[in-house]
Amino acid sequence: MLNRNIPISLYIQLADGIKRKIEQGFYEVNSKIPSEKDLI
Repeated sequence: MLNRNIPISLYIQLADGIKRKIEQGFYEVNSKIPSEKDLI
């Protein structure tokens, strides 16, 4: 979840969240990651 009240840019928070889900296996190999609009 993105937090507008912390001093970390939203795009960094979003990228970190995507990276974390990839590392945890949430997204399967060769699967598409949802659009930014769907993630927010």
